[in-house]
Amino acid sequence: MNGKYHSKEIRFITIFIFILLLGVSCAQRYNRYGLPQYDYEYQVPEQLDDGWDTSSIEAVGVDPEKIKDMMGNILDGDIDNIHGIVVIKNGKLVLEEYFDGYDRETKHRIFSASKSVTSILIGMAIDRGMIKGVDTRIYEFFPEYEGTKWIDQQYAINLKQVLSMTAGLDWNDWKYPSYDSRDTTRQMTRSDDWLFVFAGR
Repeated sequence: MNGKYHSKEIRFITIFIFILLLGVSCAQRYNRYGLPQYDYEYQVPEQLDDGWDTSSIEAVGVDPEKIKDMMGNILDGDIDNIHGIVVIKNGKLVLEEYFDGYDRETKHRIFSASKSVTSILIGMAIDRGMIKGVDTRIYEFFPEYEGTKWIDQQYAINLKQVLSMTAGLDWNDWKYPSYDSRDTTRQMTRSDDWLFVFAGR
């Protein structure tokens, strides 16, 4: 070939590279059998013994075309950084999809995204008498951390202060870059017990 590719070989290489790039640029979805899927096909979530009843999207009045459009945009790479989607309507789990190797067992660092939900749950627990009120000291909820300063010294941090981010904890995400081992959030996320970062202080 005198060091040169024939046109047929060049065409093959071009198509191969395009397929590789397509696989990289699009979100990868797997069906319940672990097989990859690029074209979206709706499947009713698997019924598990986890307290959630499942149903089809049509049965609860969700427009399947809107779901199909959304999933198509994700699989095409038009919407980035989506690891999973769960839709619940009328108390039924009707959509559960994961991408790029994530699944229902994958733990995520959601940081401030949980604040509103946590506040709602605390309010419900107070209404049901499960928690006395927002003035309850935090250490009362973690007796298993006996031996740490937080518990033994009975810090005067209560639920209201934690929920409103006014607990006064020594926490600084601005002094060091996020990759620096002295960064407070990095210390927490790299520890085996995130709560101990607080309780041990």
